[in-house]
Formats: sequence, structure tokens, C-alpha cells
Amino acid sequence: DVGDPSGPTVIYLHGSPSSRLEIGLPGVQEAAIELGLHVVAPDRPGMGVTPFRRYSIADYPQLVRAFGDALGIDRFAVIGMSGGGKYACACAWALPDRVTRVALVSSTCSFDLPGARATWSTEDRRLYGAADRVPWLVRLFLAKVARNVRHNRDALLPSVQRSVGAADYEVVATPAFREALARDAGEAFRQGGRGPAHDLS
Repeated sequence: DVGDPSGPTVIYLHGSPSSRLEIGLPGVQEAAIELGLHVVAPDRPGMGVTPFRRYSIADYPQLVRAFGDALGIDRFAVIGMSGGGKYACACAWALPDRVTRVALVSSTCSFDLPGARATWSTEDRRLYGAADRVPWLVRLFLAKVARNVRHNRDALLPSVQRSVGAADYEVVATPAFREALARDAGEAFRQGGRGPAHDLS
């Protein structure tokens, strides 16, 4: 968690593949403090320290409800970053008694929504297309990524650098961002590639 513990709570749903340590990327803590928010981030099952279990987008709000209950948080806002966006939307739909606001940041969406595929980059088309049609191939690929990350903390950096514009590239190239990304990638693949692969399906 980051920010002001006495402020309104925001549950931050990380991207994919990623982990709770995504809130350690430069700017998140500073923004939370400036806005007086208490930002807490759980790992999704199979990433970071959360044990793997199968779940669907529709199931996920109940995991968030249990997370809120465990922390004694009755009402909260939700942020969905990238691959966390679909889960944030599910929480807004399924937990109207708990969720006060929802923010989607660079969010992905369900593959079957009209126009969704038209927004994909070439890399997205390969990855999401494979996740949809040949999930076993994605599991194999992400198992290899997990091994690469264990041997080289910066293994995901080239992929991130290719996916951002010129202004963001400057941020991505800073030592602080590289270090935070390396920590986050290590957590995302701590248990191997099964959790991240399931998260994409």
C-alpha cells in the first residue's frame, strides 16, 4: 500500500503480467500522497504471493470483496490498469454496495467486445490472439518469459520500451523506472507463467 493510510481507499488492480508491486512505479506513491488517497494493491491469483486458482472475470469481484473484508475496508474506489481494467469493470458491476468510483487506465477489455481487436498493436494481436485460440502456447511462452526474468531482471524492458511513445520512453529509460519494473516483473513471474497465462485467457 502507498499514500495516506487515513485517506479514502483505492484498490489498485494491476496490469498483466504484473503484480501488486506495480504501485511502486515512479509517480504512483507521489500521486497518492498528493491526493490524500490510501492505495492498496492485491496480486491476482498465481502472481506475486497469491496462490494460483482458476477464476473468471465474473468471479473476480468476490475476491476483491473478500480482500476488502480482510482489511476492514467497507467502501472503496477501484483503479484498473491495463489488463486490470476488465476486473475493475466487473467490480463496478458486481459490487455496487462497495465500489464508489472506477478509473480505467490504458485498459484492455474482453476480446469479444465490438471494435476491441481493432485497437490491438501487432504484439497484442499475437499475444491475445494466441490466448484466445491456443492457450497452451501462451502458457509455454510465459513459462519461458518467467525463466528469462529469473535470469535477467530487465528481460521485459525491451518489450515495454517498444510499446510506448517518445515522451513515455524517456520515463521508461530512467534508472528508477527500470528498477521498479524489474522488481514488479520478478513478482509477476515469482510462481512461473501459469498465473499470468490464466490472467490473459
